[in-house]
Amino acid sequence: MVACGAAHEAEPFIKYSGTSYLDLKDKPTGADRAKLFSSKINGQTGYSELRDCRSFFSRRSGETWVIGSELHGFEKGDKVQWEAALIMDTGPRDPEQVLHKATLKDDPPKSGFQFEVPASLRVQDKGYVLTTRFGGSLLVGILDEKRKLVGSMKSYAGLPLLADLARTDTQVIVSTSIATGPGKFGLRSLLIPMDTMELPKAYTPIKIDDDKEDSETEPELVIDKKGQRWLAYLEGEREKGHLEILPIDGNMRRMGRPYAVTEDKERAAEARVVPLDDGDLLVVYLRDNEGKIELVTEELSCEVKK
Repeated sequence: MVACGAAHEAEPFIKYSGTSYLDLKDKPTGADRAKLFSSKINGQTGYSELRDCRSFFSRRSGETWVIGSELHGFEKGDKVQWEAALIMDTGPRDPEQVLHKATLKDDPPKSGFQFEVPASLRVQDKGYVLTTRFGGSLLVGILDEKRKLVGSMKSYAGLPLLADLARTDTQVIVSTSIATGPGKFGLRSLLIPMDTMELPKAYTPIKIDDDKEDSETEPELVIDKKGQRWLAYLEGEREKGHLEILPIDGNMRRMGRPYAVTEDKERAAEARVVPLDDGDLLVVYLRDNEGKIELVTEELSCEVKK
């Protein structure tokens, strides 16, 4: 069963139980098939299946909401027309809001039919920035304060990995890494002005150095108590790279040399960075020290050095 909702609710907001149609070896026929394709979907009748979901919670308002990925199928003669739908639900008895739909080519769909790793960031008095990955692209949308989609979702190509969302006094910054070659990734960002919340036309490259052979993943942007922006990232093999922290400016350009957090033989899988009140940075990461996995916390005192 796939289900998401609020911990204090007796029933989930959205759920799906049973075997996926795609996993059925013998597809049902007759009355069994008619029953399977009897769901009401935005005024149509068809098949509906929740593939994945994630719950979000607002500490300020105490509200919980869910982002889900559904697979819909509509009978077209002997064939089925499939579509993927990104949906939002705010309660077990509330109607779903469809944020984005994508028509799928194959019957049955073979791959790339699911919205993955949704992430959200609240922007006070503006609403929310929502990101998700679908079909080799990063989808980004703006929700208003009532979590209604403003305009439409915008797609950014490039085979992205997980996105990081951060905000400054003037911008929301979405950072990710996209494929640049076999096993290679480069860092990219989307700079969203907070006054208009207008999505940019394209990525802004985050240029670490001039070595085109390098690969960088897992970006996370933090701002210390002095207002300096720092970008943490992994350099090298994905999930087994060196953890580094780099000072950057408002246009996501490097301001000085990077700091190496891990030593030569150490590798990191992922990291989180928290600014401390005294101006230092607290970094928490998984360290692979010659096959031994450790959870490590370090307090860093960094300054911009050319």
